[in-house]
Amino acid sequence: MNLQEIHTSLKNGDNKALEHIYLEHGDYCIKMLTSKKGCIKEEAEDLFIESVMIFREKVMGGAIQQLTNTRYYLYKTCENVYLARLKSERGKKRKVSDVEHFFYANDHIDIDDEYNLKLRDAASKAWEELTEKCKDILYYFYVDSLRMAEIMELMKISSVDVTKTTKSRCYKKLMTTARIYYNQAI
Repeated sequence: MNLQEIHTSLKNGDNKALEHIYLEHGDYCIKMLTSKKGCIKEEAEDLFIESVMIFREKVMGGAIQQLTNTRYYLYKTCENVYLARLKSERGKKRKVSDVEHFFYANDHIDIDDEYNLKLRDAASKAWEELTEKCKDILYYFYVDSLRMAEIMELMKISSVDVTKTTKSRCYKKLMTTARIYYNQAI
């Protein structure tokens, strides 16, 4: 199938184009992800399916008018999705380690260490200044590892976007306040 046939098929609501793409390019992309990126097969399949959906959206939206190598495009989209996930996970891990100071400070700190004592005190004071809503959102996200949709439902927030924004603001307030308290202590 060429790009025009895929576009026509998708516009008509026919999923034969998606089936064709999966059968034609799926094995290649999945094999490349497992061998070059070290993904497990299930993760590679998820990445490929997500990439096919991105491809579909771009074709339907008119962002792709001409394409010479669909296989290469799909594989590169898989790589980009994979890299975006890694970047997101790294950022979350860094934030999780920051937030852990607020929940597990007493377990990891030697009281005789002046730096850690000041850090713990700053973190505790900053944590106490947060609203209960902020404390709950940060705890659910960083400690319980709940997804935004789960937090939204649990806390009866109007949308996932509002939940994300609230979490970001709470995290920023926590870190800013902790830095202020820490700088005052040194």
